[in-house]
Parts: sequence; structure tokens; C-alpha cells
Amino acid sequence: MESRSSSAARRFPRVLLALAAAAVLGACNHEIRPAAAAKPVIAERLDATSTTPSEEYSGAVHARYESALAFRVPGKIVARYVTLGETVNRGELLARLDGTDAVLERGAADAALVAARSNLQTAQADLARYSRLVQSGAISRSAYDHQRDQVAAARATYQQAQRQYELRDNQLRYTDLRADHDGVITDVDAEVGQVVAEGQTVLSLAWSDGREVYIDVPENRIGEFTDARHISVSLWGSNDTYPGAVREKSASADPATRTFLVKIAIVGPGPEVRLGMTAGVKVEDAADPKELLIPMTALYHRGATTAVWIIDPRTGRLALAPVRVERYSDDGVVIGSGLAAGEEVVLKGVNELYQGERVRATAPLDGSTS
Repeated sequence: MESRSSSAARRFPRVLLALAAAAVLGACNHEIRPAAAAKPVIAERLDATSTTPSEEYSGAVHARYESALAFRVPGKIVARYVTLGETVNRGELLARLDGTDAVLERGAADAALVAARSNLQTAQADLARYSRLVQSGAISRSAYDHQRDQVAAARATYQQAQRQYELRDNQLRYTDLRADHDGVITDVDAEVGQVVAEGQTVLSLAWSDGREVYIDVPENRIGEFTDARHISVSLWGSNDTYPGAVREKSASADPATRTFLVKIAIVGPGPEVRLGMTAGVKVEDAADPKELLIPMTALYHRGATTAVWIIDPRTGRLALAPVRVERYSDDGVVIGSGLAAGEEVVLKGVNELYQGERVRATAPLDGSTS
């Protein structure tokens, strides 16, 4: 009798341990809804304002057009009339080459042109006489045709001499480097006394009309500039703000920084917008009202499924809603589908909740979900 009592006493703690283990395993199953009082949770009702905020990108002011100016003929620079940062007007003389050889070549071409003109006039006069003689029978028809060919050859030689003179005259004019547009000299690459080759850059000119800001945009934000309609450009050195427009987007990302170069044209820039100034670019309509932003702590992962807990407004009970993550940002997670504006989402403690559990929502404090 005592042995049976002692055996039952030894089995009693094992039964208690088994029951306790079953209770713990049951609590780990989020499909089981425990019968308990409403649990307080931190939740927030989503609305259209919970979207990705626009960001400001910093960049530098550039001219829309920048020209590399060069002589079209080789030679030695004998004069430079502008300095770095100087404002110039279209047609203004900027630099000059030694034109001694060009003057001589044009003189030779001019002499050849005079000779060709004289030969043409002589051949034309002879052809007029041959025309009268062939009518009277004094010369043969073949002699007249031969003289007519001589006139055609003289005319071709004269036209060739004309073109050669124009070419030499152009080469002489090319020894003067002039501004092809109003603008500012942004770089000087040659000095007086230097011998430069044809097409070698001597000066750089930034056109005065058109200013734009170059910014580098990360690849996860480049989509904001596809259909952007409201862009603002602010100068860091003043309180002036200007409307902007996307003029150009790089087709590929920079291999080192993995960012895209975007050129933002400044609409109506004033004289206070100077080259090289630092500017901020902001896409005012970058936030898509169809996107909903939630903190990362609101995501609940079950296997390969990503979901969030939403609260039924009628019963106050939880339901698990699978969602699709559109992208991650510095402020949280952008949900692409699975949620709608107006739904109340639990923000924290998602791994300790159960399907169908009754909860009591509490609004988050500032910074509590970060």
C-alpha cells in the first residue's frame, strides 16, 4: 500500500510538467484565440498622409550649355583679351593667332583668282570671234567647238580659284577666336605664346541663358522624377525659391556611387543665380497618396508570408492581413498592396498577438514606433 502511494507521488510532478509544456506550446500557436480580457496594443489608423515624404537633393548650379572654344586652324597665340570669370557678348574677340602665314596664303589665292579671271575673259572673247568666223566659213566647226571647250575649262579654273580664295580668307578669319554666344568664361586652357593645334580647347564659355542644377539621385528614388510636375529649387545662399523642371535623366547609374545624374532646369532664374552655387531640389509631389507607410516593427513574418495585424472596428478583434512590401525607406516600409487607408494597424509587439484576439488600441506616442 505504501509503495503504491509513493509511486503515485512520484508520477504527480511529471503530470504537472507535461500539462505546463502543453500550455506553453499552445501559447506559441498564433492561430489559437485565448479567452482573455482585451489586450492593450499600440495601433494607428492609416490615412493618405502616411506616405513617403519628399526629400531634398543638394547639387550645384550649372549653365545649360557650356562650349569648349578652340581655333579652327593651328598657330601661335599672340593675344588673349579675356580672363577667367569675365562676361562676354556674342561676337566679341577673345583671342588671336599669328596670322602672317594666313595673310600670305590669302594673297597667293587672290593672285591666282585674278589670273583665272583674266584667262576666262580672254577665252570668252576668242569664242565670240570664233562664232563670227564659223558663220562665214573662215574656220571649221571643230575649231569653234575646241574654243568653246577652252572657255568651259577657263570657267572651271576660275571657279576653283574663287573657292580657294574663300578658303584662305576663312582661314585668316579663323585666326580670331570670337564668342559664339553671350556668357561667362569658366576656364582658360591656353596662354599667349603657346602654339595650339586645330580644335584644341583654349577657353570654356558658359552661356548666359539657362541655368540648371545637377543632382545625384539614388536608384530607389529615381522613379520620383519620371512624372514629377511640381519641383522647387532653393538657393542655399539666399531665401529665393524657383520652380524647376526635369530636363535630362541619366540612362544608367554611376558605377561607383550607384546614383543617377538628373539635370533640373531652373525656370526664370535671375542674375542672383550664379554658376557654382549650391542649391536644393525638392519634388513636391514625390509622395504617392496611394502608398501607405508603416513602421518596420508592424511587419509580422510567418514563413514566406509577410503580414500585419489589423483591428476589426466592429468587434475589436485582430485579423492577420498579408501585404506586399513595395520598398523600404529610412522612415519605414511602403506597402504596395494588402492595406487600405482607414484600416487600423498594430505597430508593435506583433509576435505576441493571436488571430481573433480582442484588443484595446492605444495611439502611439511621438517616436514610439521608430
